[in-house]
Amino acid sequence: MMQGNRHIEQQAAYWVERMHAPVQDSETAARFDAWIAADPRHVDSFGRMSALWDSGSLSRALATCCPRNDNELQGGKAQAPEEAFTAQTATSDSRDRDDCPAPGRKWSRAIAAIAATITLFIASITLGDKLIIENDYATATGQERSITLADGSRIRLGGATSVTSRITPWSRTVTLTRGVAFFDVAHERWRSFTVNARDAQVMVLGTAFDVELLGKQTEQVRVYRGLVNVEKGGNSWKLPAGDGVLLAGASLLRITDVEGDRPDWTEGWYDAQDTPLGAILERVNRLSKAPVDLASPELGDLRLSGRLRLSEPEELLDIICATHDLQWKYEGTSITVERIP
Repeated sequence: MMQGNRHIEQQAAYWVERMHAPVQDSETAARFDAWIAADPRHVDSFGRMSALWDSGSLSRALATCCPRNDNELQGGKAQAPEEAFTAQTATSDSRDRDDCPAPGRKWSRAIAAIAATITLFIASITLGDKLIIENDYATATGQERSITLADGSRIRLGGATSVTSRITPWSRTVTLTRGVAFFDVAHERWRSFTVNARDAQVMVLGTAFDVELLGKQTEQVRVYRGLVNVEKGGNSWKLPAGDGVLLAGASLLRITDVEGDRPDWTEGWYDAQDTPLGAILERVNRLSKAPVDLASPELGDLRLSGRLRLSEPEELLDIICATHDLQWKYEGTSITVERIP
């Protein structure tokens, strides 16, 4: 290993250690993103160190190059190399500085002991920007789509929906820019999965949930399996399976009746529970080829309950109009809902 690259390799070892923690806080993730983007050699070195971490060579090197001592005994039993490494590095200095703290003493010794094996991994590691996989996905009005990300996670996009995904060796991030999406996340022990939806952020390790954007300031999250953490405006909420949350500006509404293993909209249905007409029609417009408009804004405050078939807009409009003494009609290429004269 070249002398000039030794410091970078040490930094990379530190970051491999940190990024293998079960969950990363936003400050740590931001510092890592800044470090990885600062120099192409950082990506190269991180890839090699990650391969070493996962290969088993690290465990063997720790077992052979690092002598045991009484400080590694707990209750009369020697710690495994990985446990000793974790216990020692848990107190590593994590100050935000350009020269990252050195990794644990054993990790450093292991680097020296297995430096000769690094070249064996170079051919099998995709370097440079290929380590980062970014994609944009979108659906048109009336169209739904299922996609599978590079990590095996599956996303079901509703109509008129768009997302951007970014999969790296250290993070998995999806940004929902419009519409609604259902996420079935592949479980990984250390790499979290984050969904950004406007000002809200949902973080999981492995679960199934959907995220929906409504209006200009409302986000809804419902959990069907596992546990998620939702953050917005400096507040956070942990949601287990069966729970959800509706974030409308500064207001919050807890949802406690999430049932099944996936949302009904994936089958073309919606269960309205005293839901404003405006919110219902927003969902209808993701599927209806003819956009539905209200003749007057106050009609959007009318409420409706029941199991509604979003995939059949005209049938649904008949139900809405019969319930509230309204009528609907085509006006050119759009539909208008209005009061009966």
